[in-house]
Amino acid sequence: MTEALDELRKICLALPDVTEGIAWAHPVWRVGRAMFCGYEEVRGKWCVNVKLEEPHADLMRDDPRIVAKTWLTGKLWVSLEAAKITDWSEIEDRVLEGYRLSAPTKSLAKLDALP
Repeated sequence: MTEALDELRKICLALPDVTEGIAWAHPVWRVGRAMFCGYEEVRGKWCVNVKLEEPHADLMRDDPRIVAKTWLTGKLWVSLEAAKITDWSEIEDRVLEGYRLSAPTKSLAKLDALP
């Protein structure tokens, strides 16, 4: 659990204006007031939860790492089993997608200005 949480924390906190907090008794990351990523136990498995656009989440429907899909705040949240993640750069891409769906314009401008 700790290694996956450490990796996820590093990815999330590298993004502009992100804060880490606790919601529903587990770590979550927000940009402004909007949550875009979380880490929690789902169906007995520790999962990385990311907010995705429905078409992209649908493309992942056969991914064996998916434990659950949940509609929340008008977007589809996908729970990926952390123990089955081998490529954290792929997860970084998913986190970035959730961030872009959630971030205010000023935060997106900071993101686009990064080297």
